[in-house]
Parts: sequence; structure tokens; C-alpha cells
Amino acid sequence: MNIVESITMDHRKGDTIFMEIEKTEYPQKLQEFFDQLYKDLSVHAEAEEQIVYPAVRSYYTDTQELYNEQAEMKQMLAKIKAMSPSSSDFKAQIKQLKTAVQDHVKQEEGDMFPQIRRNLSEAQMEQMATQFKAAKNTIQQAMAKMS
Repeated sequence: MNIVESITMDHRKGDTIFMEIEKTEYPQKLQEFFDQLYKDLSVHAEAEEQIVYPAVRSYYTDTQELYNEQAEMKQMLAKIKAMSPSSSDFKAQIKQLKTAVQDHVKQEEGDMFPQIRRNLSEAQMEQMATQFKAAKNTIQQAMAKMS
């Protein structure tokens, strides 16, 4: 699997969790789905910032914008994490988060991916995917220790 496929897979998983959140009304279920989303987005963003963005910065001019969007996303995640899932604002905040994430995904898939494909060989893209996966594992382990 190459880095484009790897990131895309994470993006689709995120889409699925957002859909589940929209469909449910049960606070306990909302909390479970949000916890999963929180973990997945945090790990994904951190791994991109460690592996992908530094590697593409030399040929992808909008890299800083991706960092900025992820910083904003992390603030939104922290805000929602502090809320009760039974609060009336919980789903509204998640809706805002979803919009931000979708804009970010659109930029990565529409702008960054073509640049990666243009600048890297298949072998390099596969190597980056391996590094990305390793980074995600390390970050997940660190998060598990903290919780």
C-alpha cells in the first residue's frame, strides 16, 4: 500500500464515523463514536505532521495551510472532548468539525496527492506509507499510556 492509499483509507474511515454520529441520538453511543473519531483523527494528524508534511514541503507549497487546519481541528476536538454528549450543542460542534475535516481532506486528496504522485516513485510512496503506519502505531501506544 502506498501513502496516498493509506491516507485515503483513514479519510474514508473518518467519513464512516461521522455518518454513524449523525445517525445516532443516544448519548452513550455518541460518546463511543466520538472517542473513536478523536483517537483516529488525533493519530492520523500527528502521523501526517511527523512523516508526510515534512516530506512534501519541498514541492507542495500549501503545506503550512495543512498544518494550520490540523491545529484548528485539534482545538475543535479538545473542545468537543470536554463536552457532554447529551448537551444540545454536542452534535452541532461535531458538524462544524466535520466541515473542517472535509475541507482538509479535499485539499489533501485534490491538491497534495497529485503532487506526491508527480514527485515520488511508487517505491518511495510505499516507503512513506510504511513510515506513516509506524508513526501511527507509536502515537497510538503513547495515547493509550496517557488514558
